[in-house]
Amino acid sequence: MKILSTIIFCLLTALVWAQQNAGTLVYEFKANLHRQLPPDNQDMKAMIPEFRTSRFQLLFTPEASLYKAIEEEEDEDDMHQGGGMRIRINAGNDEIYRDLTNRRRIEKREFMGQEYLIDDTLKTAPWKLSADRKTVMGFDCMKAMWSDTTNKREIVAWFAPTIPVPSGPDIYTSLPGMVLEVDINNGETVIRAQTAEWKQPSEKALKAPKGPKDGKTVTADEYRAIVDEQLKKMGGGRGGIRIMRN
Repeated sequence: MKILSTIIFCLLTALVWAQQNAGTLVYEFKANLHRQLPPDNQDMKAMIPEFRTSRFQLLFTPEASLYKAIEEEEDEDDMHQGGGMRIRINAGNDEIYRDLTNRRRIEKREFMGQEYLIDDTLKTAPWKLSADRKTVMGFDCMKAMWSDTTNKREIVAWFAPTIPVPSGPDIYTSLPGMVLEVDINNGETVIRAQTAEWKQPSEKALKAPKGPKDGKTVTADEYRAIVDEQLKKMGGGRGGIRIMRN
């Protein structure tokens, strides 16, 4: 009887895992904006809120994933009064599509009022795996680390091997399991999965973004060059807030 119970448990576990390779994850994105300010621009603290919290969703299957902001009504918490101005910081309309089968990335990004469509191959970050483990949203997760020298960031990701899809929030993907939590620079930015729905996304919902008629289609390197050039003209940053480049 004990052997039979063990077999049944293993079969049920395998069935649950099989059902967890497609669905929708909702992430909370929390950034400490004050910590992102350079030392010579600390007066900006009075003009922006300390923290910015947004919600994003990741639709995924074994073949593809789509990460984008969740449209929400404007909240007073999104507004900040400072220096006689009211400043609203929104989550943006960027969309990040990963074609996992053909290893393509198609992203819609907005920068300096111009929309760009990035069409390029999927690239893998130089992750280093660790033996450390922790539980995130009920899943046993493994630790991976990445020193992003381009953007001067130390990144820690926690991924769940039991969700066998190499995807995750934003650019934090390409690990042997779904990334459920990301910590950048020891709490400067934290992205954490909050809820999950294990239902196959529709083809209409999970599709690659299309650029606007007046937008530009570029490669990742071309987009990075555009951002770098504009940041140089602005003295290295936009209002002191770092812009991540990937």
